[in-house]
Amino acid sequence: AGGIVDGRAVAAALIMAVSCYLSSMPTVKVMPSFWSADKLVHVVCFGVFAFWVAFGCCSPVSRHCGGRRLWLWLAPVLFVAVYGATDELHQSFTPGRSCSFYDWCADFVGAAVGSYVHLWLLTSRHAVGPWWRGLAGASPGAGA
Repeated sequence: AGGIVDGRAVAAALIMAVSCYLSSMPTVKVMPSFWSADKLVHVVCFGVFAFWVAFGCCSPVSRHCGGRRLWLWLAPVLFVAVYGATDELHQSFTPGRSCSFYDWCADFVGAAVGSYVHLWLLTSRHAVGPWWRGLAGASPGAGA
């Protein structure tokens, strides 16, 4: 099996649920206060989200796309970028919040980095590579 059935996507689903909840709040009180801190928060949060999306969808993407590096990286980036756009749109309907193109850009950057970190672990030639491929449910040739 793969994906949600065997639990690989649980972390991504939890992050998505928390993100949706926070986007529904008029303000988030525990934000850092330095200049552009919200962009850094977007990069980090969506990077972690993309990492776990990549982990969760690694097995099906690996099976259907022959383990090609481009798709192992791009599929999670596209999913998280689309989610980020819908999250920004959702915020435009939340009192006290707004839709921001620059927040979405930060989401996209985070998604690209988070998915790349997963791909790096997946294709590592060190001891972590085979271990991570097994954990992620990737096909043996994933990332080749």
